[in-house]
Formats: sequence, C-alpha cells, structure tokens
Amino acid sequence: MKLHLKSPVIDTPSASTTSLKTCISRNFEDDDCSWRDSPQKVKVKENSRSPEVVQSFPTDGILQSIDGALSTNAQRHETTMEIFMQSVIPFLLAGLGSISAGLLLSYAHQNFKLLREVSLFLAIMPPLQGMKGNLDMTFCSRLSTMAHKGDFARPGHCEVLLRNIALIQGQSVFVCLVADAISYAVSQLQKDEVSASSEDFLFLGCAAVIAMAINCGISTCSLVLLIMHAWRKGYDPDNIVTPLAASFGDLLTVAVMLLVCYIIRPYTAFSVAVPIVILCFAVSTTFGWMSFAWKDEGAALVGRQQWITLLVAASISCVAGYLQSHAARKFPNYPAYQTLISGQTGNRCAVHASRISSYLSLNNRSELPLKKRMSPYGYYTSCNYITSIFTGYESATARLLLLCAVPFQLIFVGVSFCVSTLISQPTESSYKFFFGYALAVFCHMSIMLFMTQGLVNMLWWLGLDPDVHAIPLLTAFADVLGGISLYTLFFVVNHFWEGSVVYKKPT
Repeated sequence: MKLHLKSPVIDTPSASTTSLKTCISRNFEDDDCSWRDSPQKVKVKENSRSPEVVQSFPTDGILQSIDGALSTNAQRHETTMEIFMQSVIPFLLAGLGSISAGLLLSYAHQNFKLLREVSLFLAIMPPLQGMKGNLDMTFCSRLSTMAHKGDFARPGHCEVLLRNIALIQGQSVFVCLVADAISYAVSQLQKDEVSASSEDFLFLGCAAVIAMAINCGISTCSLVLLIMHAWRKGYDPDNIVTPLAASFGDLLTVAVMLLVCYIIRPYTAFSVAVPIVILCFAVSTTFGWMSFAWKDEGAALVGRQQWITLLVAASISCVAGYLQSHAARKFPNYPAYQTLISGQTGNRCAVHASRISSYLSLNNRSELPLKKRMSPYGYYTSCNYITSIFTGYESATARLLLLCAVPFQLIFVGVSFCVSTLISQPTESSYKFFFGYALAVFCHMSIMLFMTQGLVNMLWWLGLDPDVHAIPLLTAFADVLGGISLYTLFFVVNHFWEGSVVYKKPT
C-alpha cells in the first residue's frame, strides 16, 4: 500500500528536519521499507476508502536514505592521478595542435607572398585564434557542466545542443568583425610600422567570416560528439575535451584562414564590392542564427551576457596581435612560440576554470577559504604534497597543471625544432634560449593559474556564470602576458648572447 506523509512529528535536529522535507508528498511502498524497527516514528495517514488508519512510520531510515541519495549525487573528488591520466593525452594532442598552428603561421609569414602584401594578417590572427578558442572552450565548459548535472539524460537535450551550436555560429561573425576592426584601428595608430589599407581591412574581414563559418561547423560538431562520448564512458569532459578545443581550433583557424584568403583574393582584388556583399550577407545570417538560438533560455542568457565579455577579450587579444606583428619582423620564429606558449597556458587555465566552475555549480560554495585564495603560496600549498596524490582538491589540480607545464612545453619545443630542421627552416638551438623559455613558461603559468581561481570565484560571487565569462578573459590575458614574456625572452637572449636566436634586422 502507498503511504502519504502527513504532519510529521519529529524530534530530530533542524538539519534532519530540512532533509526530511524533501520527501514530503513522495510515495513509499510499504514492502520496500527496511527500517521498521527504528525508534523514532512519524504519524502517517493511509489514503484509502477504508476508515482512517493511523500508522507509525519510522523517520531515521528515511533520513538516512535521503542523505545517502544526496551524497551519491554529490560531486566525487577525482584523484590527482585520475586527472593526470585523463588529461595527459588530450594535452599532448593539444600541444601538437599548437605546434602545427605556430609552425604553419611562421612558415607562411616567411614564405607566402600574400602575407607580405597584407601586413594586417599577422595582427589579426592572435585575436581571431583567441576568440575562436574562447567560443569553443566556453561551449565545452557549458556542455561539461550540463553533463555533470545530468542534463544529457533528459529529453530534449539534442535541441538544446543545436541551439547552442547556432549561438556559436552567430557569435563567430561578431568576433571576426570586432577582431578585424580593432586590428585595423591599431594599425592606423602605428602607420610608421604597419601599413594597412581599407581594402586589406575588407579583404581580411571577408576571409575571416567565411573561415570562421567553416571552422565553427567542423569544430562544434566534433566537440559535441567528443563530450557526449566522454560522458557516456564515465570520463570528465573538463579534463579531456577542453584542452583540445582551443589548440585544434587554432590549427583549423590558421589553415582555413590561409586557404580562404588564397581562394577569394583574386575576387576581392577585382572589385571592392565583393567583400562588402559577403560581409553584408554574413551579418544578415547572424539574425537567423540568433533567432533560432534565442528559443532556448540558456543559450539566450549566454548570448545576452557574453557580448561585452567577448568585446573586452577581443580588445585585449589585439594587443597580443600587435606585439606579434611587431616582433615577427625582428624575430621570424616568434609566431611559432607565441602560439605555443599562449595556447598551452590558455588551455590549462580553461581546464582549471571549467573544473572550478563545475564544482561551484554543483556545490554552491568554494572549495577553499578566502585566506588560502588570497595568497599564491597558500593556494598552491593548501594540501599536503603526499596526500594530494590521492585527493583531487583544487590546489592539487593547480599544482599538477603547473608542474606538468614545463616538461610538456619542452617536449613540444623539441618537436618544433625537429620539424623546423627537417624543412630546413632556421630555428633557435641555444640551451640559453631553452632554459629561458622554460623559466618564462613556469612564471607565466603560475601567474595565470592563480589568476584563474581568483577570477572564477569573483565572477561567481558577483552572480555571473564563470562558464560564460571567465575563459574569454583568461585566454586573452594569457595571450598578452605570454606575448610580453616571449618578446622579453627573445630581446634579452639576443642582446646578451647574440646569435642564440634567429634575428632579422628590420628594414
């Protein structure tokens, strides 16, 4: 028979009373009750046509069952070893993607006539890569949080995914136009160093919207499949998919952008009306993508909130773009290392931000006290080094990401050196440069990981969704700080140990 709880008489503490409220109005099968002999009782009325019968029903068993169910659904701490094993291959693949993107960009800059004709190309690529990576990583972060909450098991999740993909397509047009406009504005302020015409501005804007449309179609569908597969296999998508999103997005962005530029260059050179028509068509399609995405409440909320964040992040990334276009004239291999150091740091910060955001969404509280978060030393040493091998606390994850950064980067630099040697491209081979590069990576990563936890928790405290706002800002700051660190390294090594880096005197 089915029993309906009515007017429970409880002598337990208020915390237990609160837990019991969650089961009011639920049905319990009498045959399933395994707590008959519990000492505490609740008065229950049988709902039937027979005369009213009042029975004694135990509460201790109910409370234990509810607490057990809640603890089962709570987020389980992964061990540091689990995090490492799940993320090591994605980080290696992501590093190869960053290497490929950097080498391709560096090779194109030194050998392709088109890039010498359109000097704005190198200036637009960092904000374009950064913004595309931001869209992909925030997309992955939102979907990972949905997976943690169990939203993929609910009906209608496919429609939600499609509307989020439409949101990314619409935002990509906005990102392209903003990156192109800011890069052009910066170039006009530096006419003595970078010459850019309005035709170049229209040409690159046209190429960017076409390349991003193709890029988004490929990357978003691939990321959805990867996240769904990881979720079904019981892996944490935060550890696996987020590192891959930006790096392979960088490679795809550079490759598709170069391809589109070469295809449409003859047509845009024929008439200035061609890029204008393409840009107008791209802007008009944005309204269609957005109207479709706006029918999902979550996608609409992200779309309304993220515009300013993307605009600020694009503006910050353009500083890295200007720095790259300036440094590449003196140090031809600078673009290869810029993509690697900024991309890998951004990846690790995105993983860290996504994990912290998922924890906050599930637990509604921070894992560490404010005092620990305010001090870099306190943050990185908040749990014992020995016990951190077996616990998945936030600080242990931060240490893992930090300590693995330098070995991974040196592996990638070694691969880059081998590839450059095989294609007979001059590259850095001095141990002084590599030692300085390792030091720059460690300092850059330690600053960015500490900044990550502070920014994510501050956004959460302000009532803003970290999945939406944190990653674009973090990757933009990673681009700028990485570019400054790398340029300083090249300048110092070339100044004190001339010949240790490939140097080309500007003309």
